[in-house]
Amino acid sequence: MTNYQALSPRRLPFHHHYNNVRDLMDLYKDHVVLTQMGSFYELYFEQAIRYAPELNISLTNRAYSHGKVPFAGFPVHQLSRHLKMLVNNCGYSVTIAEQFKKKDVADNEANKFYRRVTRIVTPGTFIDEAFENLRENTYLLNIEFPENCMSQVADTSLKVGICWCDVSTGEIFVQQVYLRDLVSAITRIQPKEILLDERLLEFHIESGTWYPELVELKKFFIKYQKMPSQHRTIESFYGLFNLGGKEATERQLKIQFQTFTQKELAALRNTLIYVSNHLPDFSINFQIPQRQLATAIMQIDSRTSTALELHSTVRDNNKKGSLLSSIRRTVTPSGTRLLSQWLSGPSLDLKEIKKRQKIVAFFKDNRDITETLRTMLKKVNDLSRILQKFSFGRGEALELIQMARSLEVSREIRKYLLNNTSLMKATLKSQITQLTESLNFEKNLIDDILKFLNEEELAKSQDAKQNADVTRMLDIDVKDKKESNKDEIFELRDFIVNPSFNTKLRKLHDTYQGVWQKKTEYNALLKGFFVGDLGAKTFTLKERQNGEYALHVTGTASSLKKIDELISKSTEYHGSCFHILQKSSQTRWLSHKIWTDLGHELELLNLKIRNEEANIIDLFKRKFIDRSNEVRQVAITLGYLDTLSSFAVLANERNLVCPKVDESNKLEVVNGRHLMVEEGLSARSLETFTAN
Repeated sequence: MTNYQALSPRRLPFHHHYNNVRDLMDLYKDHVVLTQMGSFYELYFEQAIRYAPELNISLTNRAYSHGKVPFAGFPVHQLSRHLKMLVNNCGYSVTIAEQFKKKDVADNEANKFYRRVTRIVTPGTFIDEAFENLRENTYLLNIEFPENCMSQVADTSLKVGICWCDVSTGEIFVQQVYLRDLVSAITRIQPKEILLDERLLEFHIESGTWYPELVELKKFFIKYQKMPSQHRTIESFYGLFNLGGKEATERQLKIQFQTFTQKELAALRNTLIYVSNHLPDFSINFQIPQRQLATAIMQIDSRTSTALELHSTVRDNNKKGSLLSSIRRTVTPSGTRLLSQWLSGPSLDLKEIKKRQKIVAFFKDNRDITETLRTMLKKVNDLSRILQKFSFGRGEALELIQMARSLEVSREIRKYLLNNTSLMKATLKSQITQLTESLNFEKNLIDDILKFLNEEELAKSQDAKQNADVTRMLDIDVKDKKESNKDEIFELRDFIVNPSFNTKLRKLHDTYQGVWQKKTEYNALLKGFFVGDLGAKTFTLKERQNGEYALHVTGTASSLKKIDELISKSTEYHGSCFHILQKSSQTRWLSHKIWTDLGHELELLNLKIRNEEANIIDLFKRKFIDRSNEVRQVAITLGYLDTLSSFAVLANERNLVCPKVDESNKLEVVNGRHLMVEEGLSARSLETFTAN
């Protein structure tokens, strides 16, 4: 029996692990199932045979008395790379089962681990890639059609509920649209994944048979979702939002949900079901759902969007040469994403348009202010995505510094703009004052992080980690390199949290320094004994690769002979004898109870300090999570200022004028120019473009 077909029974007659894998594969049909085994993720059975060539990994098998099990695997640190291939390139859904240790189980027990599904990765829930893609949103869109509507002739005035979210930023929106506007809404949102009720599968709506415009769905990743048999109320999802305490969250959500239509609520509920089921091990942290009105946003159909080359060119589907690339002057991730959203769905709110125009005009006329503002904006990190990382239990300690620095800059931006309000007219002054109010984030939290976290040490740790990641990504083989013994134990200086943060950490550091002082005195005594009295060349206290704390002595044959004779006589030194662990012609590795005890005490204290530092870092992260609303408001305002100031920069660069906008249907263009044509011609020719 050399192939999988010979192993047809559902419950295979060997190792229980493979039966568990088979159960997962049966449960998650049409998914690629990755199972963690130690430091590897593995594929089994027919999936190993099918997907190993696509991932360019070796296919092998394990032999048992009842047959062979095909499998293939890759190291855990390569997960993101292979997920990109499976999800983005091949369009598969991937179920990941991670390994966990059972509680109260001995280390030598055979079945000490269990595995469970921690997430299901699809284009709309692929947070790994979303966190890397700073310029774009990763939207997951759910479309809620009225029940039984497919059995009737399509009515263009049919009301459809839609909900879309970006799990990586926490943004979530709802809208009710007419069927005739649905494709325009999809084109505007540009989702990575579209969810549909599994009951619609039989109607093949993307074929356009029921409603011809829906053939546009073929351009997107479609996922048919099976709805749970038991109805879940919208209130059961309150835990997925953090709006400043449980009571405040519930109160705000209840008020907000009262403004939604039934179709919008249904779309929202099914979106939340999907996200919860696909990220069961993640603490989802959505902002309060925003309702968008179809009347407030210009509806641009897919053909017009393509013809206008808003986001990519018609010729080669390239972003370079598109309208977005031609006008983008933003300097922050949130500003770039906002610009993309405005381009896809321009505002129809005349009051908002005029407000934007006034701010752009001010920035255009005051170049020094604009330049200073943009210099400050360049220091801002992607606050929304850092916040989501913290919510998911991810995020490095250095990102706490980035968060604090960015919020510090936001306070400086507010102060700077308010100091220049004397140059503004009354209406604009009021708008800027109101707009920048959200930038006044709590100073104490910012100060505490910058005061108590060691930024320099965190940066070093980050660099070391990135270098190690590069080494692993390049698959540099270090296994065959001879492992050297660790260097002398160095004093604890690389702390990442200032010991003065709390009493517990201060006491741990004081205790550590006390033990370290004993180690220093003991080292001096032994060095005088071995080097001074017995004639050894060098003496060092070290920790070996196997974790033993040992005395490392080098010397001549005669000096080492003296040491051997001393040890053979079981001569006590400070109440304990020396023992030889390893020897060569020029070295001796010795053990001594005092160093063994001191070494283990230092190791334990170091572990306690690191654990307390981790707790403090988690505490800071939690404080930001509890202020999610405030952090997101800062990010929104900074993105808004970035986008509007970028328009001012563009206007000065290209000599653009402010259009006059009113309620009329009249369109009059005088001495019009085409920015994309100008840019294209200037790239090909040294001559300037002459307007008509």
